[in-house]
Amino acid sequence: MIGLAQADVGYDELARLPDDEVKARLVSIRGLGEWTADWFLARHLARPRAWPAGDLGLRKAAGAFYGDDSLPSIEEVRVLGARFDPFQNLTAHYLLAGLYLAPAA
Repeated sequence: MIGLAQADVGYDELARLPDDEVKARLVSIRGLGEWTADWFLARHLARPRAWPAGDLGLRKAAGAFYGDDSLPSIEEVRVLGARFDPFQNLTAHYLLAGLYLAPAA
């Protein structure tokens, strides 16, 4: 929190940058990592290709819907995301909704 509070972040400027540059700037702030940057791209900037591969919920959903119900690695989820291009953000939303809203078996 302190790192973010002390950072001179131009949020309007971030909105005009490509995804990879936004991510690089955010993770350079002490205390912010890839997970935060990915969700910032997805939810705040509504970027269609945002894919939070490191999110535990998304990893569980990927395993449930595209694997053998085991927890895939972040890299495996990153590779899976490529198949949904350019709709990774929307896909992540539906995978999470499907995982948490599906009736228990």
